[in-house]
Amino acid sequence: MVYYVYILYAESFDRYYKGHTKDLFRRFARHQAGKEASTAATGTPG
Repeated sequence: MVYYVYILYAESFDRYYKGHTKDLFRRFARHQAGKEASTAATGTPG
């Protein structure tokens, strides 16, 4: 099974966020839609 590891940088918070997913396109779409708890709660990548 393939997993993707990602590192995002939030310039406005000067922070890096890391994560992993099986479906990179779905994960990105959920991030863009604000459907990830850490993204929706803080406005930062999650």
